[in-house]
Amino acid sequence: MDLKFVLLAVVFVTWSGVETAEYTCEQLDSNTNIIPFNNGKKAMFAVPCKYNAVRQKCGDHIINVSPGFISIGKHYRLDTVWLGVKTGDAEWEGRTTNKKAVKFLNGNSTELYAKMTDTGPETSDVVNFTVEKKATVATALDGSFKVVFGPWDPDRKDFKKSFWSFSCLTNEPFVMSPYPQQVCGDNARDVYSGSDFASQSDMFLFHVFNETDAKIKQMDGLCLQAETTFQTTCQNDDRRKDAILTCGQILAEKLCRNCVTKYACSPMQVFVACLDWACSGYTNQTACAIVGASIDLCRTFTTGNLTQKMEDAKCYKEFIPITVKKRDAGSSAKDE
Repeated sequence: MDLKFVLLAVVFVTWSGVETAEYTCEQLDSNTNIIPFNNGKKAMFAVPCKYNAVRQKCGDHIINVSPGFISIGKHYRLDTVWLGVKTGDAEWEGRTTNKKAVKFLNGNSTELYAKMTDTGPETSDVVNFTVEKKATVATALDGSFKVVFGPWDPDRKDFKKSFWSFSCLTNEPFVMSPYPQQVCGDNARDVYSGSDFASQSDMFLFHVFNETDAKIKQMDGLCLQAETTFQTTCQNDDRRKDAILTCGQILAEKLCRNCVTKYACSPMQVFVACLDWACSGYTNQTACAIVGASIDLCRTFTTGNLTQKMEDAKCYKEFIPITVKKRDAGSSAKDE
């Protein structure tokens, strides 16, 4: 069984006459699943923010790949990719966006990644840009890695979903960085084992917002607010874990996410207010009322007992949860 998963993740290709192993990490399926380097088993990843996907040596380069997601209604979409390449003392950093990828894909622009540093090598000395099917590709000049960005277009049915992937092509031993140093993980049998979180999604949320890596700079205002609240208002890891357990279902579970988007602009708005409330030790009544108004008339939030905590707090007097019948509890709206 273990061998099967390894074969899914490692593909052997020929580059300049040399057999090379290709190690890939990717995020697909409307961006709520990530496939780490080691095995091809999907992990639930519902974080509409920027995160440390790859922190990895590949060939002669140290690679930093940080995708950034946004929530649009109930859907999560890839919005940006930050790519850093360090070779010896030379360091290049570039950033692309969904709109830049669309323009490049349509032939309206020749620039895919904008250089983000004043010094260091020029972009053309580090990577070249091509198109593969419905995606843009940034490939190292020496062929050692590539980063794929599949953009989305709300007006085109054939571009409804976005995705990204990173592949390292090497004929040398590929020593992978473990989780949580990089979300793509290492070659452990179960990359995300040993966690004391209720779910993989809660684990990912905790580490993304507890991240102190200087390379992760949240660009979205709500993500930055969540990170600041998590690191400052939540005074210790026990309170942070409790806050994620209480609030994580807002982002992670489709039925819950679908409900709050009917009455609020973004699940991230509700999540941020929930963090404000939980991190305050459930004393912030303003944040409590915002959460109550947002999840009013939604199905019961069972994970972390958010609904029960809201009823006990009595900060939103009109709060009424919907009890889902047992036969309907497993059903969910299709997340397109």
